Amino acid sequence: MQALAKRDTIDRFRADLQRRSDMERMKDTVLRFLDVSGTSMGRGSFYNTQRQQQEAEDKLHRDLFEMDRGLYGLMLALPGTTDRTKQLGLATLLSGRGGQTILPDGITATMTKLIITQLPPHRMLKMFKDFRARRINNGSTRRLILRSILDAKKLELWTVKYRRLIRLALEHALGRKISCVIRKILCKPSMSDDDLSFVRKHLKRTTPKVLECVCFALGGTREWHCSLLKSYEAAKTDFSALKRLPTEVAEGLRSVYHRGRTHKQVLELTKHTMTAGQRMVVQRSAKAKGVTVTFNPMDGQYDITRLYIYAAERGLSEVSDAIAKKAKRAADAIPVRYDTVGIIVDCSQSMQGSSKQKLRPVSAAFALRDVLGYTANKRAVCLQAGGRFKPGFPALPEGHTNLARELVDMLEKYKPDCVYIITDGYENQPAGRLSEVVTALRTIGVSIPIMQFSPVFGAESQGVRRLDNTVQAIPFQKAEAMGPGMVKGLIETNPVEGLVALASMALPMIEYKG
Repeated sequence: MQALAKRDTIDRFRADLQRRSDMERMKDTVLRFLDVSGTSMGRGSFYNTQRQQQEAEDKLHRDLFEMDRGLYGLMLALPGTTDRTKQLGLATLLSGRGGQTILPDGITATMTKLIITQLPPHRMLKMFKDFRARRINNGSTRRLILRSILDAKKLELWTVKYRRLIRLALEHALGRKISCVIRKILCKPSMSDDDLSFVRKHLKRTTPKVLECVCFALGGTREWHCSLLKSYEAAKTDFSALKRLPTEVAEGLRSVYHRGRTHKQVLELTKHTMTAGQRMVVQRSAKAKGVTVTFNPMDGQYDITRLYIYAAERGLSEVSDAIAKKAKRAADAIPVRYDTVGIIVDCSQSMQGSSKQKLRPVSAAFALRDVLGYTANKRAVCLQAGGRFKPGFPALPEGHTNLARELVDMLEKYKPDCVYIITDGYENQPAGRLSEVVTALRTIGVSIPIMQFSPVFGAESQGVRRLDNTVQAIPFQKAEAMGPGMVKGLIETNPVEGLVALASMALPMIEYKG
């Protein structure tokens, strides 16, 4: 029944699109939003400041939201959408009414619930903090905050790990006065019927675990029964109790209550509680301290870009097998195949990215290079524009961008059936030369597909910077999630079917309610 209902929704979606009189404007807005949603990290790039990036992001979010809030919410849920885009999107959805919607109310009402489950807990909680700064505090927002926190399966862990952020979120949803009253009630050895009624009215959830976690997050004290809360309290006097706590929490307690102990001792005691991401990050420091922290590159939490960032510091030897396996698996999801694939990777200086995300653009480029290489039926050839060789890593960003020369070399020497160019779009030796080459190629009848992929959002162009108007430019953040970006070409030629394709990616993830 659900499959039929969703098929009917898609049919109605297509019919509503066909009736719209502003389809050309919608097409342009959606294409630009795909660029920002697939690349936005909320940080500066080599050429744009963080403020410039954020101002351009905000404008694109407003444009699509005011055009159609349902389509806007749908695009936030697409695979490959950055966490930054989802955070901004949820704030936008909750702060205003937006434009009309071409989706049924039963679907648009579930958008926020779906999108919020796609965010890691620390980003979700920071988003709630941002709601507070923006004064987004309507009924929908308050209910969303309380449900997202109090219904969490890992509430106890979150409470210990993100205590301050949860307190801020609860105070924003409940109000400071009510939060203070609830804290005082929960600190009592026992609650009266009136106390319980008051707590139930505002929290809706009154299980012992929820009440203890709320009390702890709000700064209350009582006899704890939840194991992590007990360990937290015990660790103030017993150093060995730290072993059950997250590393960063244990380190905080050590710095206050066990100053005679060392960070190495905390690391050794708590290494088994680390997340996959933490295990990767601490490899160098742990080794320097003589602590062995298990790191499995094949863990599903490591995407190929992160593995390349790791390899830039420590070499490819530990992660090369994992990169190859993950790239091959990601390539299986890309339906486009050619016998000989030509890949040009921009390794110029601008691909190093900003200081806050150093080497992310070039690492993302090498990740995508590997994925696209596995789409070749016979062979894949890769050329690099710029860059400096480093043992154990393909190339560090350096020098100018001369993509035109590499394109000519690729076509003359290897005769590929298609060419993929992975770049931030900033060509400077000289600017515009690649476009001239492409124009000359088309003039003499060379018609092989040339596609551009970019991991960087260009604030001044409000989208991915295109090397040439005839070259399709596809945004990406992760090489493993290329679906929405690959639909850009279809949207450009057939907006209705392109938007239907995007909807078909997102709707199966939404809990359908009629």
